[in-house]
Amino acid sequence: MKNTLTTFKEITHAVENINLATVSEEGIVSNSIVTFNQDDTADNVYYVLTNYQSHRAQNIITHPQVAVSSWFEQKSGKRFSSNNATAKVHTDLDFIAAVAGNHPAMTKFGTDFSGKCILEITLKSALIEDFAGNVQNVEF
Repeated sequence: MKNTLTTFKEITHAVENINLATVSEEGIVSNSIVTFNQDDTADNVYYVLTNYQSHRAQNIITHPQVAVSSWFEQKSGKRFSSNNATAKVHTDLDFIAAVAGNHPAMTKFGTDFSGKCILEITLKSALIEDFAGNVQNVEF
């Protein structure tokens, strides 16, 4: 039987989008579907390129606690979710260019990153679920 970290890696490599939930300064929850790029060395770190003025970026600045979830992966029926995650907003153009340079999907629509930021999402733990109702916990 596979260990939970191996299962987690398989799911994250099979999906392209996640749901990202943020909370505004007023306590209003927002949910977005975002395309993410996984860090090259840390399995629990994701990067999202977005507009700095977006609600999700502004919400993270004031409230860094976030929640994420994926869709069910087609082959196994497994998905992951976490409400034990935090995010940071990076606006430094050198940082953005360095991260985007490692993830071609971020440069697909151009390399002008003015007005953009990178959300760095770090999961501390995640749940892995499947259609049969099995649940596994993975800690990072």
